[in-house]
Amino acid sequence: MTTSAQDQLSALAHELELPIVLSFHGVEGEIVKVRLNRPKQLNCIPPALHNKFDAFWTKFEQLAPLRVAILTGTGRVFCAGADLKAWLDNPDSAVDSNGMNSGFLGISNRSNAKPIIAALNGSSYGGGTETIVNCDLVVAVRSATISLPEVHRGVAAVAGALPRLGRNVTIQRANQLALMGEPISAATAEQWGLVNALADSVEDLDALALKFAASIIKGCPESVFVSQRGVRKGYEQTTLSLNEATDELAANEMVHLQKSDNYIEGLTAFTEKRQPKWTSKL
Repeated sequence: MTTSAQDQLSALAHELELPIVLSFHGVEGEIVKVRLNRPKQLNCIPPALHNKFDAFWTKFEQLAPLRVAILTGTGRVFCAGADLKAWLDNPDSAVDSNGMNSGFLGISNRSNAKPIIAALNGSSYGGGTETIVNCDLVVAVRSATISLPEVHRGVAAVAGALPRLGRNVTIQRANQLALMGEPISAATAEQWGLVNALADSVEDLDALALKFAASIIKGCPESVFVSQRGVRKGYEQTTLSLNEATDELAANEMVHLQKSDNYIEGLTAFTEKRQPKWTSKL
């Protein structure tokens, strides 16, 4: 009997002993909701877990039926960042490449192959903020705040956020977060372009995140992949000119799309004036 993609991901999360709760949404369970579940510790993450989260997200990207992930938290805080007590016990863990292959939570320094939506159920600090800076979409409750308080703790946000903030927003706004260490409101983050949309309550937030995810899975899996890679090429591969990034996308990812069954299905459905029926083979 073939094990479903959902069961495979759930089994891995259990094997890795990740402090998360998984649920699957959509008609075929294509949407994965990952809820951080350390509310007493304000969802802070010990250093030893980051490489395990990296393995979890890699598995998510490999399982074709799974299309989009939503990352949120349990309790009043989205993620309080690093476990500073564990950091004090092992200062080198802050820059240990073996423990943070893809950054904080396996996301903050990752080149995402599938969309990850951050849904801020509460405030985000430190590594939690580093994580959302590199998520593909971000929604938040209005009461949430976002901060990088590392400068007040004698450390620094070295898991990927600092250079990304310098590209996401103006250098002055990036420095307001990075140098002052003071929180900004979710409304301010939306104005700056760090948050896509706001919700009035956690219940509304869940619905908003699922709405975003449902909109994504309406699209062809290969088209979403190529589009996401195209955006990230311009964002991450700064040695390429815009023309070079476009040419590279057309010569590689676009060729993969054109060879897929979904490429023909999308064009056929358009001419036949019907909704396409996508198959997930990524």
